[in-house]
Amino acid sequence: MKKIMILLQVSILFISLSADMKKQNMASLELIIKTDKKDAVYKIGEKINFSAVFVKDGKAVPGKKLNYIIERDGSETLKGEIVSAEKPVLMETFLEKPGFALCTVSFTDNGKEIKSFAGAGAMPYEIKPASSCPDDFDKFWSEKKALLNKIPLDVKREKVETPVEFRGKLECFEVKADCGEWGQVSGYLVMPVNAAKDSLPGIVFYQSAGVLSVNLKYICDRSGGNKIAFGVNAHGIDNGRTAEYYKNVSREKLEGYSYFNMDDRDKTYFIGMFLRAYRALQIVKSLPEWDGKTLIAFGGSQGGGQALAATALDSDVTFCVSRISALCDHHGIFEKRKSGWPQFIKKAKKMDVDKVADAVRYVDVVNFARRINVETVMTVGFIDRTCSPASVFAAYNSIPEGKKTMICSPEAGHGSVPSDVEKKIDEKLNEHITRK
Repeated sequence: MKKIMILLQVSILFISLSADMKKQNMASLELIIKTDKKDAVYKIGEKINFSAVFVKDGKAVPGKKLNYIIERDGSETLKGEIVSAEKPVLMETFLEKPGFALCTVSFTDNGKEIKSFAGAGAMPYEIKPASSCPDDFDKFWSEKKALLNKIPLDVKREKVETPVEFRGKLECFEVKADCGEWGQVSGYLVMPVNAAKDSLPGIVFYQSAGVLSVNLKYICDRSGGNKIAFGVNAHGIDNGRTAEYYKNVSREKLEGYSYFNMDDRDKTYFIGMFLRAYRALQIVKSLPEWDGKTLIAFGGSQGGGQALAATALDSDVTFCVSRISALCDHHGIFEKRKSGWPQFIKKAKKMDVDKVADAVRYVDVVNFARRINVETVMTVGFIDRTCSPASVFAAYNSIPEGKKTMICSPEAGHGSVPSDVEKKIDEKLNEHITRK
């Protein structure tokens, strides 16, 4: 019996070691996909060369079968197979109209897959929104704002514990304000201790997608110790609760929230979100410490869409930062382009597509972008598979000519923003505050 147990233990150890070795082997493998231009920007009809090299432990590995897919805005998707070599293997394509191509190369071994991506744009600054703006867009939003403004700005502010590293420097508050049928604004408000009246610029941070608390430490850090910083919950729910609380809210009330009532322009979920974004700016403007001249809207992904919408809705906003914006160019799919998150039309299979297509124009960020007349900084990742680069450019190109900046990251996807991009954003932000 003892001998059997020893053999069993040895077998288990062998299996475990084999599994670990497979993981290590896969971890040491790498697919490197690049374009032949560093900025990955081309002309219409110009040849785009994607190259792929399969690497193990830093050395090229020849003879491996690799599958590739090249998705092309406005054109058919290309699929094929290449064999790795000592030198990078080329995959050629081009674009027939302004847009982007996304190259995905994959390798599968024992059921495990490695994928890498590269993106390229053809005349991205010529990308136009796929739909026109509704004739009654301004009237529609003026009426919504008027309804919200009938609700008194009754701000409830309760002091909360300041994170250890900011104690003595900042004071923090949980803030709530009624928005009637659109719920409430909720979030964390941060400002320097003993701030003087009319002394501080204001900045509102809007949340990306998901159901979670505002991150108080992040808001404290981003305040820089010299601003009113207001981190707004996208859904107006409580902040600072347990992870279980947010799981339950997501599952029971907000699962699939982005598609709620998407065939009804008056009840589409983002109507309420954008109005709460607008009311959040009103809250900052109501504070005696606000300097009365500097008001910044800032967000990424879903928050980037909110920032652009809020900037268009409130003429007091002086500067906007929208990183990898969601909610752009909902009709892009009709032009054989990938629409921005949440891709309403693609999800409307069991609904009246025409009704959905009409309703979502009123929450398409490209239509808010058309109305922005202040300095705006946007960012885009060429391999972003959530907020497609073409959709982000459709919004950016809709902002009237003026002081606007697009920061491109050819090798970036969705998620964390590259440090060099963060640095450029902060430089622009600080320049604006200094000028004001």
